[in-house]
Formats: sequence, structure tokens, C-alpha cells
Amino acid sequence: MNGAYERPIVKVAESERGLEARAPQIPRSRRCPVRRFMCAVVMVSLASLDAVAATAQSATSVARPSAVSSTSAAGRSADAAEVERVERELVAAIAKTDLATYDRIVADDYVAYTVTGQESTKPEIMASYRTGTRRYMSLSISDVKVRVFGETAILSARTSGTRVEEGSTPVPNTVRYFRVFTRRDGAWRAVMQMVTPLPASSGTR
Repeated sequence: MNGAYERPIVKVAESERGLEARAPQIPRSRRCPVRRFMCAVVMVSLASLDAVAATAQSATSVARPSAVSSTSAAGRSADAAEVERVERELVAAIAKTDLATYDRIVADDYVAYTVTGQESTKPEIMASYRTGTRRYMSLSISDVKVRVFGETAILSARTSGTRVEEGSTPVPNTVRYFRVFTRRDGAWRAVMQMVTPLPASSGTR
């Protein structure tokens, strides 16, 4: 009886498979158009967000150096003005033989050179001022230019006046020079000078 009972079941199964085989098959590409559309929308949205983020980052990276550059330029300008102020104070001190001011502005390792290669240290220069072997009857400064490189500044200028050395008669003193400053403990200190004499007729500008 079991064998007679099982055969119709097999036929039903075979019949169902036959119906499946005859049923029209829906291509995968047409099964879920809504799902494919939503996936496409999501992908386009993500791509748009990435593009917006990249554009914003690029704009920020371009704008930031400009702000930094502007700040740096302002800082250099302020430093240049301060170095010029210190130099003018130093020249005035030299004209008046104000050794206290000279000693405060000029660093202990200061060295001055002439175009012939003669070298003078700070102690030697101050000694010549004390003994009177070097002094100025008048001294004025002009044509000042300053370039700042971080903690270092290079100043160029010209001075004109009348100099007296070693008891000689007064002589015109017109020179162009550059002086190097460095910032130490928050203050600009002179550390080196190079001097070139100019013809007396060049005067001041």
C-alpha cells in the first residue's frame, strides 16, 4: 500500500516541476527596477557629497596660506620698523658719545669691518670713544632700508657728518653701510657692520 501511495506524490512533484519549467522566467535585470533606481540615487548622492567636500577642502587650503602670508608680512613690517628705530637711536648715541645707549644696543660679540678688511670689536670701538680718538661733531642718517629674516635683520643706510680721529682736524664723513641685527631676549641687538666710504660730494638724500 505504501508503494501505491507514493507514486501519485511523485507524479505531483514531477507535474509541479513541469509547471515551473513552463512558467515564463523574469530576467534579473527586470525583477526590481525600484531597487536599482534607489541604488543609483544613493551612489549619485555620495559622489556629490564627495565632490562638495573636496571643493571645500581645496578652498580652505588655498585661503589659509593667504591669511598666514598676510600675518607674516605684517609681522615683518613691524620688525623692520623696530629695527630702524633702534638704528636711529644708535646713530644718535654715536653722535653724542652716549656710551650707555651704545652698550645696550650693540652686542658684546659685535664686529665692524671696513672695505680694506680692517676689523674692530665692540671693546675696541668703545675704548676709542672714551679716549676721544674717535668722535663725531655731527652725524645724520638717511636712505634706511631693512630686510627681516625671522630673528635676523639686515639694515642698509648712509650717514653723513663730520668725524674727528686721533686728534686730527675734522673731516667730512659720508659712508654707506649695512648693519646686521639679531633678536636676543626679545630685543634687537647689533652684531655686525660693514662700511664703505662715499665721496664727500654725495651728501645726504
